[in-house]
Amino acid sequence: MVLAHLPVPSFLRMRVVCKDWWHLMYSTSFLELCSKQPSERSCFVFYERGKMVANGEGAIYIPSSNKWLKLSLSFLPCNLKEPVLVTGGGGLLCFVCNKSESGSVIVVCNPVTKSWRELPPLDVEDPEVFMWYLAMVSIVVDEHSNSYKVILVSQTSYELYDASWRTFSYSSLTKDWSRPSTHHLGANVHNDTCEIWTPVECNGVLFENFGTEYVWTYDLHKGTWRHIELPSPSDSAEERGLVEIHGHLFRVLQTEDYETKDIQIWKLNPTDLSLTLVVFMPPELAATFLDVSFTVLGIHSIAGNDALCFLSLKGQSALLYDLSERSWNWMPKFPLFKGSNSCYLNLRLDISA
Repeated sequence: MVLAHLPVPSFLRMRVVCKDWWHLMYSTSFLELCSKQPSERSCFVFYERGKMVANGEGAIYIPSSNKWLKLSLSFLPCNLKEPVLVTGGGGLLCFVCNKSESGSVIVVCNPVTKSWRELPPLDVEDPEVFMWYLAMVSIVVDEHSNSYKVILVSQTSYELYDASWRTFSYSSLTKDWSRPSTHHLGANVHNDTCEIWTPVECNGVLFENFGTEYVWTYDLHKGTWRHIELPSPSDSAEERGLVEIHGHLFRVLQTEDYETKDIQIWKLNPTDLSLTLVVFMPPELAATFLDVSFTVLGIHSIAGNDALCFLSLKGQSALLYDLSERSWNWMPKFPLFKGSNSCYLNLRLDISA
């Protein structure tokens, strides 16, 4: 069937041609056929912080065509209110939603196939307190089995210099949460901002960096945390982002030398944590991002054009650095981008929530 060979972005457009195509494109047999075809695998997803805009509309950016497409979550039940995007990966998005009769719940969905799942409640004394102090969320997809895990980490004691944390792991194979583990992440790790951190996954290990001095890693197979010191290229280095692309880690640092400030990209070896300088951001481009809040995301491209994306949270500025071409390019602006939350997403038809 010719339609099955369309890239996923075309799938998003063609499904609105007529009702027959819509039903065809969401049929099990068609989705299985599409999953066997090579397709566009990378995009970015944007939603407004705190609540959805335009009745559940967000936007996805398709790097290959340099265009934006609207992406709606209107297929979610109306009792799942104010979904807040917390993380995404492997074709799936993870939200925290407000469900009136149950309080906060975790929901996983595939925005392309419109499959979704509300995860079972956590076995904790006070679920609302657990969710209020939720500090880390990660979703990791097994490419071979198309199963996934959701990792939640919440702060359970709030002493400034002796905070303890509890880790839960949900498996789509068992459709249940594992027995929680409690651990101490160190005296200097304390989340008092109510922001949710999103660790990056690399070769079966989650990496979450706290400043420039050290990183915490979580082994997805063993369910254990480790504290590892990080090398720093400069005493003035400030951590601005950590991303994973095709099994490689990249750190984004801001440094200051007398009156000069720079933004640099470094390659971090996940085995020995050694650093290799990749590039300095040109000063005329760095001026947009210096000393302001921004997010760094990674583009995984099957065509070889892997890239880092810098998203300014102050305005609508978005900058791409192509690792293969070693070139910088501005992304087109989109109205929903300002003040938005974002995550990296593989577009996939072969995985269900």
